[in-house]
Amino acid sequence: MTDPVLVAERLSFHRGQRTILDDVTVRISSNERIAIVGPSGAGKTTLLRVLAGLEQPAAGSLRMPRSGDHGVGPSAGTVRVGLLFQDLGLFPRMRVLANVAFPLLAKGVPRAQRRRRAEAALAEAGLGQHANRFPAALSGGERQRVAILRILLSEPLVLLLDEPFASLDPHLVDHFARWLEKVRASSDVPVVIVTHDVGFALRWADRLAVLADGRIVQSGAPRELFERPANAFVAGFLGRVTLVDAEVLATGAGRLRCRVPGAGELTVTASAEFAAGDRCRLALRPHHLEIADGGLPATVVATEYAGAAVDVLVNCALGERVRVHVPATAGTPAVGDRVGLRWPPAGAHAVG
Repeated sequence: MTDPVLVAERLSFHRGQRTILDDVTVRISSNERIAIVGPSGAGKTTLLRVLAGLEQPAAGSLRMPRSGDHGVGPSAGTVRVGLLFQDLGLFPRMRVLANVAFPLLAKGVPRAQRRRRAEAALAEAGLGQHANRFPAALSGGERQRVAILRILLSEPLVLLLDEPFASLDPHLVDHFARWLEKVRASSDVPVVIVTHDVGFALRWADRLAVLADGRIVQSGAPRELFERPANAFVAGFLGRVTLVDAEVLATGAGRLRCRVPGAGELTVTASAEFAAGDRCRLALRPHHLEIADGGLPATVVATEYAGAAVDVLVNCALGERVRVHVPATAGTPAVGDRVGLRWPPAGAHAVG
């Protein structure tokens, strides 16, 4: 990882008697794509506001090594962070061109130069035809792109986006992501997105952070978090999962030998430390399970068509309504069928 652009260490933030952020550390490096996910009220938007210097944390430090800013919160100096809220903050009485050029006006850039740069940015983003319109005449997606262009012309060291997909139709989300990558392709500005769209976060991010109750529960590569969650909360928040109670029989080399009541013994991966005799829970993702002859006996209780796949729900020794992804082309068992259930050795992960 390259040298960090922004470092926030051990941030805490309180609102009255309530702790919103609790000992949060974030390091953002050039050209990173970071997604922050978590339930409502976890502190995601507050974290963005603190990173942008809009809120003063109760404790911790915020620094931007490249700009020489050191300290805590807004008093640290000019924090070169671009933050886009859900309401976008466009000036309704300014035309699109003037909105995009506004950061240059604030910097005292001569009129001809700022017009030229704003027109070039709009043209590159495919919005040149809207230069003389007012924001109200644009679609939600177009207004969002104008707002981001305005931020980028302020030359931020970090771009923070708070729920950027809230006003977009689902089919436009990936289109917006591709547009954002194209717009910032000529720079190394890192982007941090807060989103409730876990599926997008898993696809898009280089690094994913799960926030809960004001703390970062787990952070790392999306695949690592999805396949090797730190605990049952992360496992369930990032996607459908079956959690199975088990007893640890032996440990070694990041793996556990476990006994599952009614299902026998199996070897699983583990991130946390366990000892023989400990109780744990095994996280099983639907795509790791398969219907196969000779597997754990199960009874089909429901099927759910999901386009490219069919979700088959079975009752077995692992639990009730265990979900199995079956390719739509593979044939679907009927409700009431007796089937076998299998999973690969790496298909189960132990969590505390």
